Amino acid sequence: MLSKRPCRRRRRRQSQGVLLHVLSLCLASPLAATIEIRCPEAVQGEANQADAQIYVDAADRTLGAYTVALSFDRNDVRVRSVVGGATREFSGVPTHNAQDFQSGNLRLSAFNSSSLSSPKGSAHVATVNLELLTKSEVELRATTVRLADTAGAPIKSESDTCIINPGALGCPGDCDASGDVTIEELIRGVNIALSRMDISQCRVFDADEDGRITIDEIVSAVRMSLDGCARQP
Repeated sequence: MLSKRPCRRRRRRQSQGVLLHVLSLCLASPLAATIEIRCPEAVQGEANQADAQIYVDAADRTLGAYTVALSFDRNDVRVRSVVGGATREFSGVPTHNAQDFQSGNLRLSAFNSSSLSSPKGSAHVATVNLELLTKSEVELRATTVRLADTAGAPIKSESDTCIINPGALGCPGDCDASGDVTIEELIRGVNIALSRMDISQCRVFDADEDGRITIDEIVSAVRMSLDGCARQP
């Protein structure tokens, strides 16, 4: 009569291998994403307003939802308004509590209900308009509370900070505070001037802060696009 022990041992080893594989999947860290908060290094005008742009880069994953905490010194900064980003799937106003505008800690949340396949890569998810209450440098920090892809799987991310200097001169047309004025940003400025987009999508075009964008302000942004922000007088 043949012994059944080898078969039992083989089954035991196979079961152990499957269990170890399942455990490795459960314990694996979620794929990393990058959160970025972009601020103008400088601010124009006497009203001391600036826009903080929040971006999430989920790499090759499709961004499905986010909750981000924006922290700041309430003695230096007051939030004026919150709007969605330029990325279509997150263009709606994110969920937030207006009572936190002066608290020093504001949470923003949004859910991608329009696509299971986009956006991938860098996505502009929100714009926060700020009133600066000081002439000193201001620091803002964006911290991920929750990121998930469209399947609901969590995505790991670190925090990011930016600095605004209220006493310096900003760059007209540089909507994302990258240091350059791109063709996409010029098109955005034209659309705002034609009332096809709200001025909250890029207030830095409005150099005289009169609530509208003129031909002269578009021309100034075009000059910055050609010559570079670093060369402005």
